[in-house]
Amino acid sequence: MGNVHVVNASRVKGTVTSPSGIFEISAKVNDTLLFTYIGFETVKVKVTNDWIKQNPTKIYLTEKAYVLDEVIVR
Repeated sequence: MGNVHVVNASRVKGTVTSPSGIFEISAKVNDTLLFTYIGFETVKVKVTNDWIKQNPTKIYLTEKAYVLDEVIVR
């Protein structure tokens, strides 16, 4: 997987992860972080004191399931 976009939705600031998933972003308790990557579901994480104390924190993204209504083969 490549670089994941990380946005602090509460402060409209963002960053991207390194290829190994490491990132740094300013956040306070009760802020919401959004983790996005093309083809994967967005993950929302509410920042809590417990979440901040976890080091490292792991976030898992799930692939989006696409349903096609129509396929054209030529």
